[in-house]
Amino acid sequence: MKKYSCSIRPIIVSLATLLIPVLMTAQPMSVFDYLAVQDVSEVTITTDLTNLLELQGEEDQKAVLSFVNSDDVTEEWDIKISARGKFRRRVCEFPPLKLDFAKGDLKNRGFAEFDKYKVVTHCQENRREAKEAVLREYTTYQLYNALTPASYEAYLLQINYVDNKGEVNNLRRYAFILESTQELAARLAAKECEDCRGYTPDQVELPAENMLAVFQYMIGNTDFNLSMVRNLKLFSNSEGKAIPVAYDFDFSAMVSVPYAIPARELGQTSIQDRVFLGFQVTDQLMEETLAHFEKTREELEQIIKSQRALSSTARLEMRTYLDGFYAHLADLRELGKVRTYSQMRQTAPLVVPAGAKPEDYGVRR
Repeated sequence: MKKYSCSIRPIIVSLATLLIPVLMTAQPMSVFDYLAVQDVSEVTITTDLTNLLELQGEEDQKAVLSFVNSDDVTEEWDIKISARGKFRRRVCEFPPLKLDFAKGDLKNRGFAEFDKYKVVTHCQENRREAKEAVLREYTTYQLYNALTPASYEAYLLQINYVDNKGEVNNLRRYAFILESTQELAARLAAKECEDCRGYTPDQVELPAENMLAVFQYMIGNTDFNLSMVRNLKLFSNSEGKAIPVAYDFDFSAMVSVPYAIPARELGQTSIQDRVFLGFQVTDQLMEETLAHFEKTREELEQIIKSQRALSSTARLEMRTYLDGFYAHLADLRELGKVRTYSQMRQTAPLVVPAGAKPEDYGVRR
């Protein structure tokens, strides 16, 4: 996992770092990595904010991204920007964004040609609530990074939004940029599968799927679906197996945004309810995965503790929810030497995600 010194991004190094192909270090640097190397904490996006906020469509519009680098020199990039995220565009006052760099510009400046980046922005204009939501989701991505390299890296920034027509007041808010999907695929030495549906356990790298499923269980997130490839990306490894990587954790209990609602069809009565939605796996694999989470507990706790931009209340809530997960694992340990798949499913044993086969979840119908 790529880690750099950054004043607002605490550095947590995990054993999963060792899994990253060493050959990737010889590749040209991406813009994403460059921001971290330059220790950039603030950027400015200048564009037609009226068009961006009122239309909130997916059409690209011109923008300028600028920031001061470590040499105290202002850099400017001519990019295209657009709104993204169907649900968040409906409920948010400010849309999530996609930044599109020109590949020719990247090449001319000596960067890798990873050109498209998602930006998770503030949703509501209430500054305190907006800040907390962004920072809680960013911290959740950090938890994911600490557990597995098969996860999107995130880079936290404050963004100044400037209207190039002077018709909308400037804004300064927290946001974070996600590693590009192309860059993640290269880091994993895998290939993105862009039109995949209906994957079954025999087609998936089960240790990776189990890691993802337990992570989603830990953070209290049911807003994903492997069969429908919702809020997931699939990457094919050298053996032809699919590696699932999750994103969008705003509906999780760990983030707890105001607009999150429980998935009652999956057995949730509150977003605080944990429902395990992973494929059926052997008890040995489940135990190995849970043991990895236990080994990483101190690191995960430190990630939350060190996110000082978050309020003490938010950090306490996140730590308390994390502690609940580990208390559950301890309870399962008391029941036997090996924690089992059926134990993880016991809160909603008959739940099957939409589009999935019941037998893939150990359900007979």
